Amino acid sequence: MYCINAARHIFEAEPVEVFAMAARPQNDPRFTEINASIAVTLRFPQNRLAQFFCSFGVFDVDTYRVAGTEGELIMENGFRFDMPSRLIVKTKRNIDHISYDIHDQFAGQIQYFSQCILTGTRPEPDGEEGLADLKVLIAIEQSLRTGAPQPVSNPPRPGHPALSMVRRLPTTTRRLLL
Repeated sequence: MYCINAARHIFEAEPVEVFAMAARPQNDPRFTEINASIAVTLRFPQNRLAQFFCSFGVFDVDTYRVAGTEGELIMENGFRFDMPSRLIVKTKRNIDHISYDIHDQFAGQIQYFSQCILTGTRPEPDGEEGLADLKVLIAIEQSLRTGAPQPVSNPPRPGHPALSMVRRLPTTTRRLLL
């Protein structure tokens, strides 16, 4: 899900087509019911492409890369919330490194949603965001089943995550015990 969200929000657009392939080792009992690996290509408007690879059977890699005409962005520890992350911004003239400390993203999300409720503000993401994700996941499943690219029909989103939504709260060691 995080790979899909990253691509959708980086492009600030919805994919229009999905193509997926999967691999399942035949002699590995861990993968009798699920695929070991899946590779997905998302086509976006203006002929932009995003690709991701997810696997239970390879070394843990948690990075995403955005290649553009002027340079590239590389986010290391791009999807985990329990480790610091680093953004590398490369251009023809410069390489910048930006470090981000660990923060409690779930506490920040709860605080953001609470503020939306108190102020009557429509949250982003909302239920339609979740539905858009599900439509992409369904298209991925259909592509795996048919072996062919599948169209995705999602209306353009009215908004995408913005810096104004970020809440950075320190991590807590306290846990809810039931």
